[in-house]
This record gives sequence, C-alpha cells and structure tokens, in this order.
Amino acid sequence: MLRKNRNNAKRVLFTLLLLVFIVLLAGCSDKGKGQQDVYVAYGIPAGSEELKKKIYDDPPKAICLVPIYVHWEGENKMPIEVEEITLKKGEETSFEIHLDKTDSVDKSGSSTKNIATRFIMDSNVTLTFRPPQDERVLFELSHKTTSNSHFTTTKVDGYQLQKDKPLNAEAKSNLAMVGKTDDGKPMISFYLANNGLGNLGQVACLIKWVER
Repeated sequence: MLRKNRNNAKRVLFTLLLLVFIVLLAGCSDKGKGQQDVYVAYGIPAGSEELKKKIYDDPPKAICLVPIYVHWEGENKMPIEVEEITLKKGEETSFEIHLDKTDSVDKSGSSTKNIATRFIMDSNVTLTFRPPQDERVLFELSHKTTSNSHFTTTKVDGYQLQKDKPLNAEAKSNLAMVGKTDDGKPMISFYLANNGLGNLGQVACLIKWVER
C-alpha cells in the first residue's frame, strides 16, 4: 500500500512538473524564433494600439527598419530612398537623406499668378538602438542637417519676388513615436530635433521585422 502511494505521488509530481514546463514553454514561445513580423512576435493583432507599450516594455533583441519618408515642418510627406537598417542592442548606424522638391501653386484670379517653392534638404543621420549609456532610452537619433526653402512669387505682370528660408541644425533626440501607416503597417517615426527647443520634422520608418 505504501509503495502504491509513493508511485501515485511520483505520478502527481511528474504531472505537475510537466504542466509547469508546458506553461513556461508557452510563455516564451514567441521568443527565440528569429526574424518575425512585429505583431506576431508580440502576440497582438495586426494594427493593435498595444504595439508601442509592448516594444517599450520588452524591447526586441534586434530590429529591421526601412526609412520611407520625411515629414518636414511646413511640407507634405516626402518619400526617401534609404537602404533598410538592422540594429541590435547598443549598435548604431548612419545614413544620408537628400531631398530636392519643387511645388507650384496656381494663384490665378488675384494679383499673383503663382507661387513656386523649391525645398532642398541634406541630412546626415546617426541612429542608435538601446544606447548603452541609458537603458531607459529605446532609440537615440542625432543629425546634422542643412535645408533651404526657396520661394518664387510671380505676379500677373511677370514681376517675380524671391525669398529664401535657410536652416542649419545639429542636434540629438530620443523621441520616437510607434504607430502605423494609413494601411496598417507598423512604423516608427523619429524626431529631427532643432537647435534648442522644438523639432524640425520626422523621419518615418517601417518596422520590417524584429527578433526577440
């Protein structure tokens, strides 16, 4: 009888240990799977508003980003072509942004015929993922940027007015906004800090994959 009770106790103990192992395995099932879609990696529905909290509470080991556009102050979203970026904890990478965009607004019906704006921007950007000097920071972006907005106002009599709005900035920021594109793709926008206070604009990047 005693031997039978011991055998039963062993079976119960084995069953409990097996259940604990299964629970632990399920808890870490999304980790260690290599490159994954960020929503899949964190076990949340695509487009979920929880993504920001998940990433900041439990940052991935590695992340792959694809810069897609710059949203500059006073300008619309301007597409950029930059190669995808892969970063691991403590790593940094640099890339360049070059923009030359011209817009023309028809002002027919007034004393002004049209207003043309040429926006030129050159920026050297360094992006650091989870900088070792401050574990609380997820991303740090430093940049050195020159830009100029050149306005040409043409009057109906053909007279033209020229105006330039140049800017030079070199600053650092750890502000980043996790969100999604209009079609639901996960993205992070990094702020381009101005000298002193404020921001000049944002660099938006798709989150291609993460590794937990």
